Amino acid sequence: MKSQKNKVPLAIAVLQDCHILGKKIVYLVLRSTGYQLIDYRTVQTQQELVDRVLDDEIKILFISVLMLPAAF
Repeated sequence: MKSQKNKVPLAIAVLQDCHILGKKIVYLVLRSTGYQLIDYRTVQTQQELVDRVLDDEIKILFISVLMLPAAF
C-alpha cells in the first residue's frame, strides 16, 4: 500500500462537461503516484462546486472543462 503523499486536501471535478476522459487520466495518474484526492465527478453549477470545495476545505482543485463553452 502506498503512503499518502499530499498533506493538502485535493479534489478533481468536471464542470458542465460530458467529456470526462481527461479528468479520469489525471485522477488515475495522481492516485497511482500516491496522492489522495476527492473525485467530485460531474458538477452542474459553479455554486455547487464552490459549496463542496468550501465544505471539504479543499486547497487545490483540478477542474476539467470543455474549452468551447467555457470560453463564452
